[in-house]
Amino acid sequence: GTYIVTYTASTNTGASNLAITVNTAVVQSTANGCATATVIISGSAILTLSAGDEIQLINNNSAAAVDLKPQDGISNGASMTAVRIN
Repeated sequence: GTYIVTYTASTNTGASNLAITVNTAVVQSTANGCATATVIISGSAILTLSAGDEIQLINNNSAAAVDLKPQDGISNGASMTAVRIN
């Protein structure tokens, strides 16, 4: 089906970059980041997914770890939602 997938993450790491993957392949249109610490990063995409597809929110910057922290209503530091629209 077709899904709208959104994510939000609160970080306190500089030069953070996050993205959604489908079956380990990065969805480039979802890659978002920042160059400063203590920021909220968010992204979304409309994806066509099949039964068994695996979606993940990943650190898309292998140079540094991303430190997630609870902030502004994001109790666990990151969240991702997928809603079927078709």
